Amino acid sequence: MKCNVKIHKLMNFFIAPLIIAHFCNNSAVAQTIDPMQEIKKDIEKMKQENQILFDEIKALKTSVGPINGREKWYDRFTLGGYGEIHYNQNDSKTAGDKLDFHRFVLYIANKFSDHIQLHSELEIEHAFVKREDAKSTGYILFEQLYLDFELLDGLNFQAGRFLAPFGLINRTHEPTTFNGVERSYFNQVLIPTTWSLDGLNLAYQSSLIKAEMAYVAGLDGSRFSSTKGIRDGRQLGEASTNSWMALASMEVFPLEKLKIGASYAHGGVSNGYAEKLDASVKLTSVAANLQYTWNILDLQYTWGRQIIKDVQKLNNFKASTCASKTESWGEVTTPASGCKVENIAEIMSGQSVEIALHVLPDMLKQGRLQDSDLVIFARQDHVNTQAKMSEGITSNKAGDVVENTYGISFYPISNVVAKLDVQQVQTQAAAEHAKKFNLGLGWMF
Repeated sequence: MKCNVKIHKLMNFFIAPLIIAHFCNNSAVAQTIDPMQEIKKDIEKMKQENQILFDEIKALKTSVGPINGREKWYDRFTLGGYGEIHYNQNDSKTAGDKLDFHRFVLYIANKFSDHIQLHSELEIEHAFVKREDAKSTGYILFEQLYLDFELLDGLNFQAGRFLAPFGLINRTHEPTTFNGVERSYFNQVLIPTTWSLDGLNLAYQSSLIKAEMAYVAGLDGSRFSSTKGIRDGRQLGEASTNSWMALASMEVFPLEKLKIGASYAHGGVSNGYAEKLDASVKLTSVAANLQYTWNILDLQYTWGRQIIKDVQKLNNFKASTCASKTESWGEVTTPASGCKVENIAEIMSGQSVEIALHVLPDMLKQGRLQDSDLVIFARQDHVNTQAKMSEGITSNKAGDVVENTYGISFYPISNVVAKLDVQQVQTQAAAEHAKKFNLGLGWMF
């Protein structure tokens, strides 16, 4: 017992000073720490953390990449378009001079996913849409409106309204992509640019070939003309599907600057006002084209033909319905204003050939003109919408037209162009050439 008492006394002797020293030291440390300094440090640390968070949020808002695997709406949306303004001076007594805000087209597209897209073109022509009390050929029209589904790499399925793959400029007809103020006569009459189709299309494209097959609503044969050919037969609004048309086209690219193409279409024309037309009346349309660029030289050639089976039934139908109101592209004619019976040809044919030179010297392509170009060209179009008539039917000589165009195009930049050309137009119905002078401004964005 005495031993234990001694041990406790000994522990108290050594441990008590240590405990006292510990508390004294802690008290001294506490007296040396400033509480305000600690608060300031905490606040500064929070500011730094907030700034880091702010910078990360700002980076997410301005990023062009996907957020959580999804693109923002404006990354999927595309806005573009083109337009052109024309001045036409005509020495013909039947057509006066005019300043024409010919067309303005808005292109709107949306990418729903990597494999599904919407494409559209909304066109306003001649700056003014017709009122009941005023004469105008202006209109608003969806030139294209279709969904595009990518099935495989290079293989696409399209449904809606799209452009016919015929000739050289029906698909690519922006004013900066062709020579001349107005589209060539061949591309207005024989291939009625712009020619839109309503239906389904299957398209394949690689580096060497492009092929398409389409099944679409046919044309309205009641609107065919002895001088304008099939142009007015295009369906504009709610397309009649009383008779359908099948279409196929192919383009090959054997060389980098060489394109060779061919197109074929066949189908009925018993649509629109011609729904009661005999279904045996069929239209076959064929076209071939070649385009080649070598150094400063551009060459292009297009040929086409329209063949109408049982065309006399179409002519008889047009004659029997002349007393009723018929609609034409941009205007309405009635018997009171002169309903005229026209005989449509069994065969319509034509061709267009053009040569162009890029002549702006490289030494001038500096500063604001570094991307500029100057093109001079000559083109001849020969179209005969009365090439072969039914037996016993006299042709309309006004349908046989030769148009020569000589012009110049200046591009201050690649997507803006100023154009000037002169034209001589000769028909078999006129003894003298009609002369035209044209100025134009065009753009694409």
